Amino acid sequence: MIDELELLRRHIYATVGSDPDLEPVRRRLVTAIDEEAEAAPASRRLSGGPHRLGRRAALSFGSLVAVGVAAAVVALLVVAAPPAPHSTPRKTTEPFPSHLPVGDQLRLIADRVVEQPIPHLQADQLLFTRANLSVAATVNDGAAQATIGLSVEKWSTASGQTCTTLTAQPAQFASPSEQAAWVGLHLLVTPNPPMANQCLQEGGAAAPPDAITGAGQLIDVSSLPTDPSTLAREFESGTTGIPALDQLLSDEAAPNLAFQRAAMLLIGPTVGASPQFAAALFQVIALLPGVTALGPTTTHDGEIGQGFASGPGTGQSTIVVDPSTGQLLEVRGLDDSDSLSSIAVNYLGGGSMLVNGYSAQLQWLDPIGSPSVIGLSDLPDGLPVYVFATTKPGLSYNDASTSVNHVTQPYFSFFKSSQSQNTDPSNPNSPDVFQWSFAGPGPVVDQFIQTLRASGLFASVSEI
Repeated sequence: MIDELELLRRHIYATVGSDPDLEPVRRRLVTAIDEEAEAAPASRRLSGGPHRLGRRAALSFGSLVAVGVAAAVVALLVVAAPPAPHSTPRKTTEPFPSHLPVGDQLRLIADRVVEQPIPHLQADQLLFTRANLSVAATVNDGAAQATIGLSVEKWSTASGQTCTTLTAQPAQFASPSEQAAWVGLHLLVTPNPPMANQCLQEGGAAAPPDAITGAGQLIDVSSLPTDPSTLAREFESGTTGIPALDQLLSDEAAPNLAFQRAAMLLIGPTVGASPQFAAALFQVIALLPGVTALGPTTTHDGEIGQGFASGPGTGQSTIVVDPSTGQLLEVRGLDDSDSLSSIAVNYLGGGSMLVNGYSAQLQWLDPIGSPSVIGLSDLPDGLPVYVFATTKPGLSYNDASTSVNHVTQPYFSFFKSSQSQNTDPSNPNSPDVFQWSFAGPGPVVDQFIQTLRASGLFASVSEI
């Protein structure tokens, strides 16, 4: 629960918002609260117990008069003032009450998150997200190690297509001997090329948690409960029904899977979220055992937010969020063994193949800005165009492949890549997903899409 003075402060900001006409009144109220908070004994400021909200704060007479007069003015101005717009995130610049218990801090953030807008995608729109991240790569069971800086851009559609561009920096080493071991395995220090593109159609089922940095699709959270207790149980038991969350494997060094699942949804990108669900994520974290508050924390990109962590020592996972909006600023120590999957091959090429295995650990990830909704025409120049098609149910994989090859044969010379797979290998009559890429948009792509739709083979055809 939140202490009484903090509840009053929250009510002021929720009611007054950011209206400049009300700012002088708000300052008077907040000043009075701050003076009373400083004067009040610590036992009263932080007192607990189930009846705390039923007691009245013992404000001094002077403070009570100041608050009462100012509150009356606020009530008059609020009635007369037009409602504050909700099209942009509302943000308070007041210091965050880090003195509160960790659960109360998270619930306070949840109360602010519920007022933030949630982007919604139309059929012809994409969700664009960006992030910087650092990955620790270990080759041949520790024979060579390096730290690799990456930037990732992701474009996702509501119907399940996701394209990712991953750009890698030269590998960094803890010592010259580490670099020598890396090069000795015929690995490149600077990847060639430094960029990798990857696209998937829903049903492609990249191994979790590749949804973070690789080509995993939008995570659909529309079926998840918004009741914090129910959602916390699903996180702890791995029964959300979302493979990218449920298939996270337990690790002795990182046993905090429920915290990691919540962090993954904060990273996203997600579809089907509501303000209530976004707030429930923070309420869930408040319910998880072993979560600690780190106070003001600076991210690797230089932003300052409130940090929360779970897990011991090297297995600790951390999130840093903007306490005014709940926007994720950084994640640290999250299991992401597939984070290099789409670009790892670009470090090969220095000689004969000497690598027989590697692993990757996400050290930190900093989202760049908030997710934004864009149109297909806003995609940057130079990106390949991907066309996805899902067959109608009932066709066997062999029959579908033969028919599709016949329909697409006139376009073979225009394809940059082509691949297909069955959505459910255990069921030969389940739909098949086909994917083709072109160098860029143009009349040939438009004609190809029309040909696919006219063939009668596909339940859906789309592009990104």
